[in-house]
Amino acid sequence: MSTSQTLRLVGLINRLYQDYPSLRPCSKPLIELFTAILEKIKASLDNDVFIPIFPNKQSQDARTSFFQRQFCSGLKLFRNILSWQGILSDVSLRDVAISSLLNRYLLSAMRVCSPTDAIAKAHVIVYTLPRVWLQSQSSDFNPCMDMFIQFLKYVASQLDQKNPIHLDSVEKIAKLLNTLHANLFDK
Repeated sequence: MSTSQTLRLVGLINRLYQDYPSLRPCSKPLIELFTAILEKIKASLDNDVFIPIFPNKQSQDARTSFFQRQFCSGLKLFRNILSWQGILSDVSLRDVAISSLLNRYLLSAMRVCSPTDAIAKAHVIVYTLPRVWLQSQSSDFNPCMDMFIQFLKYVASQLDQKNPIHLDSVEKIAKLLNTLHANLFDK
């Protein structure tokens, strides 16, 4: 969960790659290190992120503030996980960051937000994603983003596109979907 510790370790591994060209991705100690890092990330997902399902009778204010704190904690872990892009396998990172964290936890917190707050959170998520994932229309990337894309389309459908106040929000969603290589009007 520590961003500074994560960035220090990522920097150390990058320096090791540069300083020791004999270090190869197929070396057993390096494979063990990467496996341990991935296991630590998964443990952090299991132990440090908690977004419960509240019954409807809970206070909306208490529920929203709790979900906001949990979302921020999850977003911090999301950023830390994605800082490993280029070091750990993209397939493993997508599985943990998108399938496990984004789709399971962050979207749950976003569902209790107002549409404008959800759009702001979605903006942060999309622009946290590695650019290389967004540039290539990888067959692995697009399916794991389906839940997030469908959520953005749902939020857009909740807005009155004829209302001038909502036009800016609809435009923001359209830009986010375009960045994800999706279209607002596709089903």
